[in-house]
Amino acid sequence: MPASHSGKNFELFIFSGIAIFDKLKGTGSSWVGGNAIIEAKYKIIAQNNAILPRYWTVDIHLASISNWDVAHNTGWSVNDYSLRRYDNNLGGARVVVSNGSLVLDTKIAVRDIDAYIHRLSYHVTILGKVVDYSPVVN
Repeated sequence: MPASHSGKNFELFIFSGIAIFDKLKGTGSSWVGGNAIIEAKYKIIAQNNAILPRYWTVDIHLASISNWDVAHNTGWSVNDYSLRRYDNNLGGARVVVSNGSLVLDTKIAVRDIDAYIHRLSYHVTILGKVVDYSPVVN
């Protein structure tokens, strides 16, 4: 059911899932990490459409971690994350979930020689509208 905000009709979209990695592995007592991109495909948004968000929230959490032997200064972390938004021809507004893809950028890290990150879970809630998607061409 659409939600209403200031007399304008918006829809509530909820996306959640698990992202599986090829074992991000620590190398010792220093933090090792980098950027991880989660791209999830959803068929609720038709080709050449996108969601124009009014409000949104993103949560990313460690879903599966391990340490194979004795833990020495072991640690795992999700340091930062964001919902990727795209420029378009809607007067400067930025859209998400373009052509059925939701993209999350995240920074993760692990430490200890035998510590791993295997999976991340994500949950995204968006209050927005479905619009025709017309990407900006440079």
